[in-house]
Amino acid sequence: MTIKADAVDAPINTTPETIQMLKADQGAHAPGPGFKKVLLQIAVIASGALIAIVISLRISRNSVDIDATKIVNDAMDNWYDYQTNTGSIPDEPWQTDPLLMQRKLFLVSSINAHSGKKLIEQLMYLDHQGNGEPIDLYIRSTGGLLDDAFAIYDTMQSMRSPVNTYAIGLCHSAGGIVLAGGTGRRYAFPNAIVGVHTNMPTQEIANDFGTARRKRFENFWKSKAKLPDDWYPMTSNREIALTPAEALKYGIIDEIVSRRPPEK
Repeated sequence: MTIKADAVDAPINTTPETIQMLKADQGAHAPGPGFKKVLLQIAVIASGALIAIVISLRISRNSVDIDATKIVNDAMDNWYDYQTNTGSIPDEPWQTDPLLMQRKLFLVSSINAHSGKKLIEQLMYLDHQGNGEPIDLYIRSTGGLLDDAFAIYDTMQSMRSPVNTYAIGLCHSAGGIVLAGGTGRRYAFPNAIVGVHTNMPTQEIANDFGTARRKRFENFWKSKAKLPDDWYPMTSNREIALTPAEALKYGIIDEIVSRRPPEK
């Protein structure tokens, strides 16, 4: 068979094998499932951001006390956990991390189900491996979900290995729970900021779960620090940024990290 193209006779082989090869070549240049998955993930993230904007606008217009950021964060955490559990996003292996082998851990993100689960796994792993040797946990977190922070705190309390906690950068809200809940020495670096809030979202206080969470929150600070009496009950809308010296004064930390002397 001959097909004429641009006034040039070009014999083309139209056997079934040739047609199959042409289809395979076309498929090689088509967007693959990985590309489509990336587009889907981008669409999910963009949708979450749009939902946050819409909810925030409605809240500001109607003065409804709803934590829009928490709603979106929960949705994104659930989506990320699903992607990790199904293998769409492989979780990075941490057992061979050289710093972990030196018993040094890092919490440098918001505290949620995913970051909390990973840290708890690492703590339990080192506790099993170390025969009571201390663990150093460095915390830079703007906060997160208090339930996950208390899960980390309870894990540290149940371990043989003491956990030394270090505030680096900003250590706020749920991050402060993990910092003050250290079972070894609790430190802050000289330029760290330790944030404590004395408010609980009103929608969490309006039911039994909210009441239990507030009591747990207050009891923790009463037992782990020496905060001023007028910070209780923790129902006021206050967020306090503390210097390392102030955090030391209020008993949130035990020591401020000093510069290590140069080696001779």
